[in-house]
Amino acid sequence: MILFLKGTLDTLNLFIDEMMREKLPASENGLPEPMEILDFRDSTALADKLIALDPLIDETTDVVTFNNAGIQLAIGKVPYWQSKNVRLYNILVDHPVYYVDEITKHYYPGMRVICIDKGHVDFLKEILSPIRESFFFLPHGGAAPENPGGEKDPSALSEREDGIVPGFGAREIDVLYIGSIRGKESPVFPELPFPDMQDFYGFCTDYYEKEPYAESGYAVNAYEAYRGIRLLPEQKYILVRNLMVGIESRIKRKRRIRLIESLADNGIPVRVFGDGDWKETADARPGRIIYGGMIPAAECLKLISKTKILLNDHPFFADGAHERIFNGMLRGAVVATNRSRYLEERFASGQEILYYDPEKEEDFAHTVGQLLDDEEELGRIAGQALRKAENDTWGSRLKEILQKHC
Repeated sequence: MILFLKGTLDTLNLFIDEMMREKLPASENGLPEPMEILDFRDSTALADKLIALDPLIDETTDVVTFNNAGIQLAIGKVPYWQSKNVRLYNILVDHPVYYVDEITKHYYPGMRVICIDKGHVDFLKEILSPIRESFFFLPHGGAAPENPGGEKDPSALSEREDGIVPGFGAREIDVLYIGSIRGKESPVFPELPFPDMQDFYGFCTDYYEKEPYAESGYAVNAYEAYRGIRLLPEQKYILVRNLMVGIESRIKRKRRIRLIESLADNGIPVRVFGDGDWKETADARPGRIIYGGMIPAAECLKLISKTKILLNDHPFFADGAHERIFNGMLRGAVVATNRSRYLEERFASGQEILYYDPEKEEDFAHTVGQLLDDEEELGRIAGQALRKAENDTWGSRLKEILQKHC
């Protein structure tokens, strides 16, 4: 049996829905592997479901969850998953620094922690060295070109024989960005027991601005090398956490706004959805930046299917990928993103993807403008990306987890 744990986040629950649509190989008895959900949003229904499933949960059960949801489950003071000796796959789609405390508290030998960036794996292996063999890399997945309800997506990617995705002229949205901006307020750095914190923050700010593959753990390592010092794992943990709150959020905000504004200022309207104060940015450029607020994850997928060029800005995934990349490719949009080592190993710029340099927004705006005037070229790039990404669904990720880590 495969048991999925749902929590409070709509997006992560959509990932689970996508996994459950995958047709897995038959189990040893020749029947399909049964799949069940424990939904932690409803405590009463959760208790009833757990009572019903309890006799079936044992060491042959695979439990899949995201961002620590449900790993704390206990009956009285007895940790439930450990008592059942299940194989528990805990997929972290954000930086693991936010989840270390709970992982440390609830870890047992049957737990595998899966990160969507190789740098995140390196961080965990250093911070939690005694259990370093329990950490693995697996990139984000995308939603296959059907919506969670099962209906066929209208974009559903009927490629022509020449491999070009057709119909770009009928797509309603030229350029779409889905993502948050935070960090408007000036950061308040805590007093930490380290020498010369001003020097540390100054170095890291410069590092983030200049390093194309920036990542918080790598930033701390670079500072170590720069100053010729050796930090303890617990010190690195504290510094990484403070970097993400104090510096990363501000730099992401600045970079994302600058990217959207540059396109708008070059005559390219951008539709924007997401959390934060995008409205202020949109109000300054009416009709060129169109802000639609926050929308559910399933609605985001429908919008992507109507989009010609989907923008992505990694939250400092130096060696991984965001699900927006694969959602866009699987739904026939051309994806434009900042770089990561993982993506560059898989997708060539101008062939299956577009990479942009955050320091060269004008050049990128010119490229986007040219592409929007060339439907055939958009279709060619989208078609090649679709073929490359056809196994980058969350269902495929589930297969990989069960085959590699059982």
